[in-house]
Amino acid sequence: MALTLYTDGACSGKQAGWAWVLVQDDKLATYDSGTEDDSTNQRAELLAAIKGFEYLNWQHKDEAVVLVSDSAYLVNCLVDEWYEKWLANGFKNSAGEPVANQSLWIDLLCLLEDRWIAEVETDFLHIRGHNKRATDDPIHVEWNQMCDELAVKARLTAKS
Repeated sequence: MALTLYTDGACSGKQAGWAWVLVQDDKLATYDSGTEDDSTNQRAELLAAIKGFEYLNWQHKDEAVVLVSDSAYLVNCLVDEWYEKWLANGFKNSAGEPVANQSLWIDLLCLLEDRWIAEVETDFLHIRGHNKRATDDPIHVEWNQMCDELAVKARLTAKS
């Protein structure tokens, strides 16, 4: 069974919404969304991935998955293994400052480590978000759009 986890975050002011959508064999399997007060878009992106992997590690812990996100911040860290340097230098960025959102990165890395230790294939793919002319796979664009709509709806619902 092919699993794809789509994640997205949305933030306006300091109210953020996050969402994840799990697709199994090209069909919607399940999804979730939520909010965080006094937040940022980057935090929302990370929360979406954390919540998605919490679900995966509970319900699909031994199944391969591809995380698809329009967040270069999230995907580049994982693909380019920025976290390796952070782990080696006490979670400092290239300027010697503490890495932003450190506690969320640690939560996400712990969830991923569970999969990596068990040798469960876990891949990451960045796609462009909110781009009507995107050259990305149309199926990814469609599911990413659904995820974006859920994150925005969560943010707006919390605001009212």
